[in-house]
Amino acid sequence: MIKIISIGSAVLFLGFSTFFLWPQTSSCEGDVYKQLVAVGGIVTTTEIESNDETRVRGKTIIFKRTDCKKCISAVQSGDEGIYEIYLSEGKYQLIVNECGPEKTKDCLSPNQPRFINVSRNDNPQFDIKLVHSKTDNEITLPKGLVVPTPAQ
Repeated sequence: MIKIISIGSAVLFLGFSTFFLWPQTSSCEGDVYKQLVAVGGIVTTTEIESNDETRVRGKTIIFKRTDCKKCISAVQSGDEGIYEIYLSEGKYQLIVNECGPEKTKDCLSPNQPRFINVSRNDNPQFDIKLVHSKTDNEITLPKGLVVPTPAQ
């Protein structure tokens, strides 16, 4: 009889614990979504020689949180150069590389802010300005190599 009462008490305790702790766990998970801030904008590049500005598609933009070495988020710009990313509040460093022939050059415009403070109270519009040189897109072929034309 004592065994049945002990088992019954344990089941009753677990039932009450689950009942009272369940709403707390669920609301805690929901709070995570309330901490995210949508940040977006347009990625453009300006050719140095001609000063022509165009939208950039498919460019990977990295947001590195400044108070955490391993906290990074990345997004790619879409077909119209538009991007949107969800970040938690904090300060982020903007990183854009894979530019130029060596793919290691930093291509952020000199007047582009390199840090962004993400806050629910601020404007989430953050346009990204890049620069490139006409020679970055030129391919130099080795001497003697002939590239066939479509007619050949």
